[in-house]
Amino acid sequence: MKKRTAFLMAVILAAVSCFGGCQIDVNKLARDDADTESVEDTSEIQSAADEKTGSETEEVFSEVSSENESSDSKKEEPSFDTSAYKTMFISGSSAVEVIKDERENSDVIGELSFGDSVSFINSSITDYSFIYSETLAAFGYVEDCYLVVDSSEVSYGQIYYSKSDSVVMYEDESASVEIKSLKKNEGVTVIAMLNSGMWRVSDKNGKMGYISSMLLSEEKIKEESVSSKKTESKSESKTESKTESKSESKTESKTESKTESKTESKTASRKSADGRYVGEGEAPNSGYSIYIVDVDVDYLALRSEPNADSESILGALYYEEQVYVLDTSGDYWYIYAPTLGMYGFVKGDPNYLYPAEWN
Repeated sequence: MKKRTAFLMAVILAAVSCFGGCQIDVNKLARDDADTESVEDTSEIQSAADEKTGSETEEVFSEVSSENESSDSKKEEPSFDTSAYKTMFISGSSAVEVIKDERENSDVIGELSFGDSVSFINSSITDYSFIYSETLAAFGYVEDCYLVVDSSEVSYGQIYYSKSDSVVMYEDESASVEIKSLKKNEGVTVIAMLNSGMWRVSDKNGKMGYISSMLLSEEKIKEESVSSKKTESKSESKTESKTESKSESKTESKTESKTESKTESKTASRKSADGRYVGEGEAPNSGYSIYIVDVDVDYLALRSEPNADSESILGALYYEEQVYVLDTSGDYWYIYAPTLGMYGFVKGDPNYLYPAEWN
């Protein structure tokens, strides 16, 4: 046994000497193993640390992003001191758009209704004004035509109608430039009832302008026929009031002898060129038709001669007065005017006289 052991030792020594003194440091191998395990442990620790750091970083970014979003939302609700700016009011519509800028197809921020107040900041070269609305908590642009200075001028966009033909719509409040002429009962939308009396309006095509409030009516003007124009109440009252005092004298002066004596008592100077009596006298008993005077301007002249001589005028007859027509031959009719108590001549024109039975 001892011999075998000694042999093995000799073999080992020989092998060591063959490798030229190459030695294996067992301690170093142990240290290398320890270092490897240390590196693996460190890698695991670093990986865990990285994971934790990444998680914390994501949380920080999430918080920052949330703060930024909160900051942006605050910027969308501007805080604005309106005390230094003029207050104006929305007029003419219940849906006036406030837009982001003056460009065509600009984004709509919101809508304001008639009576809403805004802070006027400035006007631009376009037809828009830059304003701030507390109602919308936003800045924006509104068309100038929908803004008024006085709350009493606010209109909710009601329809008014032209009282007559040829009512003029002007370009501005000064009524210096005409835009168009309206027909009777043509409707316009009132945008603002300005205290100047020149209301801001829009026609059916959306054309803006100004019209005097005196020429507009809340309701359409009813068309009157010829018969309604000469109202029964008016003609009856005039007939009764102007002939009542004469009725008694009519009954008393029915005989021919009385009429002849009255005619003879007048001087020759009270006769016309054709021998007819003119001037003051009692009403005729019969043989006449009643006509109504139809002159809207000035008067219808009663004359002493059947002509247009200014010196022949005896008196004036006015709208809806009654006359007794005794003779319609010729251009001038021979009549008796109860309102004047006189005989004479008037221009026999259907434009000036019409039969009472037409009423």
